[in-house]
Amino acid sequence: MHDEAGLWLSYRGALGLTERIEAPPPPPNPCASCRDKPCLSACPVDAFAGATYDVAGCKADLDRPGNDCMARGCAVRRACPVGREHGRREAQSAFHMRAFR
Repeated sequence: MHDEAGLWLSYRGALGLTERIEAPPPPPNPCASCRDKPCLSACPVDAFAGATYDVAGCKADLDRPGNDCMARGCAVRRACPVGREHGRREAQSAFHMRAFR
């Protein structure tokens, strides 16, 4: 969870270093001060209800005709109040959801 971009920050890569580098301390987690936590109830299949993310349950639901997450992007991501200005166009989100499925 990024402190400014919320759930809209995605990493799709890695760096392999031969030496250890010092990183700055992480910023405060915005979830800690989020009173309503709308993300936790936004998933249509409660994929975040357990201790871990239910990837299989999420993917299975994406095949449901008219699935809103498939058409517009993950409902959890869209529900988070942090970083809404960093959101993506629906067509771009749908592209990534198809790749995820």
